[in-house]
Amino acid sequence: SVNETTTVRTKADVEVVSKTPSANPVNLREVFNFVIRVRNNTGAGLAEADGVVVSDTLPTNMQLAGTPSVAIISGSATLSTCTGTTGSTSFSCSLGTLSSGGEVDITAPVHVVSVTSNPQTFNNTASVTTTSLDVNTGNNSNSGSVGVNSSSLAGRVFRDFNNDGAVTAGEDQR
Repeated sequence: SVNETTTVRTKADVEVVSKTPSANPVNLREVFNFVIRVRNNTGAGLAEADGVVVSDTLPTNMQLAGTPSVAIISGSATLSTCTGTTGSTSFSCSLGTLSSGGEVDITAPVHVVSVTSNPQTFNNTASVTTTSLDVNTGNNSNSGSVGVNSSSLAGRVFRDFNNDGAVTAGEDQR
């Protein structure tokens, strides 16, 4: 007698539906949320999606301002745990088994800590994977963008002892 182990996987179609900033534009260092909508699409022969994980690597100079959270919009997910803490530049959220038609929103609090131009647009992509047989991997990633305003100061700082608005001899210049 010979034993053979067989793995049976469900067919599913997981999708990152959208990735949307809570405000646009935002100011440098201002905390805002990226909301990532993930869905297990319905269709003929499709079932629940097992081992669902959403991952996101933030663009350079963007960081988490807290740990992301998961909200069930419809259906069910057996897990809703996210990695990533303040200052992290990537995170992942484990959803476990996502029901057919199940939909979740992942809210990731972020902020931009530095810019190279004013204004500057940051593009960010989130992706989803499943251990089920994903019949359409072309919709497993989606991107969102946000504009970031910044400001700069230029000029000379001095102590105006005689209160005339001009630098004169004997005043401390920096």
